[in-house]
Amino acid sequence: MYQKIETLLATAMFFLAILFLAVAAVLVQYLQTDFSFKVLPYLDEMFHFLFGLWFVFLVERLIFIIFCPLHRWNRLTFSLLILLFPPLRLAVRRCDAKSAIWIYPQWYRVEPILLKELESWFLYVSLSISLLMLPFWIVEIFYAEMLYENLLLHHIINLGNALIWGIFVAEFILEFSITPRRGEYLVKHWLELFIIILPMLILIRLMQLGYLVSLLGWGNLAELQVFKLAKLRQMLSLYRARVVFNRILRILTLIDLFQRWQQRRNPQKYLLHLQEKLAEHQEQIIEIQQKIKETQQLIAEKQNHSLK
Repeated sequence: MYQKIETLLATAMFFLAILFLAVAAVLVQYLQTDFSFKVLPYLDEMFHFLFGLWFVFLVERLIFIIFCPLHRWNRLTFSLLILLFPPLRLAVRRCDAKSAIWIYPQWYRVEPILLKELESWFLYVSLSISLLMLPFWIVEIFYAEMLYENLLLHHIINLGNALIWGIFVAEFILEFSITPRRGEYLVKHWLELFIIILPMLILIRLMQLGYLVSLLGWGNLAELQVFKLAKLRQMLSLYRARVVFNRILRILTLIDLFQRWQQRRNPQKYLLHLQEKLAEHQEQIIEIQQKIKETQQLIAEKQNHSLK
């Protein structure tokens, strides 16, 4: 009986996790600057929506724990992580088969071929959206003042950046949950992890200020808005370079996507490129080893001279 319910829940929660991630991505992007914060419509409603959606994940996790007692402690720990960050619901395995994961429109067996298919799909989606965003990123990098003069352009850039960030998060959650060598995956995909974490630094500071708590209803947003903005300017002095960080983030995103696309498009050529880089590094290593040897000989000569 629970298997049928689980499939229905898997379908619903998959889309709710995507929806939660989409709204969270918009907030992560817009709350990075005071100007974006001011022009984001329905800000208060969006936080209330996420807070209400969180209760849906809470109820679903309780149902899961009650009807799926297998590996209860492990599942309880992961359920708590989901409540901290609901998009992690994308990585949930089937109750009676830990080797099965739900990715719309069906259950898939966790195996290397699934990981390769996901990597390929996310790569081309991210690359396509990034190419569409490229003209807007050029404006953001070289003509930032236009973002304050053209509100439509400002929204297009922020929403596009939010979409790409959300795709990176979904890709990382799914692939990390599927790969058998997670340590190796982190080393290989450190750049994607950096792209995901960097925008969150601003929100961490906001939570330390109690800003998000007040937006959930404990305080009058209109009355406290001036105070909050003044407090943000004071407390976020460490993040005055956030515009530079954002620009670096766009460049790193393109570099990462291009490298991954090049690797898949022509793996033989990419392998040759890597071998050439390895040969260059080996030459540098030989030079460094030679300098170390010369320095050691110089030290030995000085020691012998001092003994005499």
